[in-house]
Amino acid sequence: MGSPLLLIVDDVESVRVYLRVLLARDGFDTVEAKDGVEALDLVRKLGPALSLVISDVQMPRMDGLALVDAIHADFPSLPVILVTGYSDVLPTGVPILHKPFSRETLLNAVAAAILNRLVPTARSASVQLA
Repeated sequence: MGSPLLLIVDDVESVRVYLRVLLARDGFDTVEAKDGVEALDLVRKLGPALSLVISDVQMPRMDGLALVDAIHADFPSLPVILVTGYSDVLPTGVPILHKPFSRETLLNAVAAAILNRLVPTARSASVQLA
């Protein structure tokens, strides 16, 4: 079994690169999309090969909130973590990381999301992560 495959979605290339480097250091493979439309195409193409989607909230064409709804319509068990620099994002039923966040916070959220997918009985309510 290979490394978990994560999809990173952000319209800012430097953010995608930063997240890719952080995650690669801990053995995660990643693919990237620059907006929700591109991300949804990748999700539909890769399907069960994906372990997790990490998406920015504010993006052109399709924002992260619409992306979550579209992903869960086709792949209800695929976990998503939203990332935002805005403090007014409402709870969505998925974890939200508020920028700036530490490497440890990111890795803990990723591990929890993947574990919750593998062990459904361990799922808990949506958590706002600082």
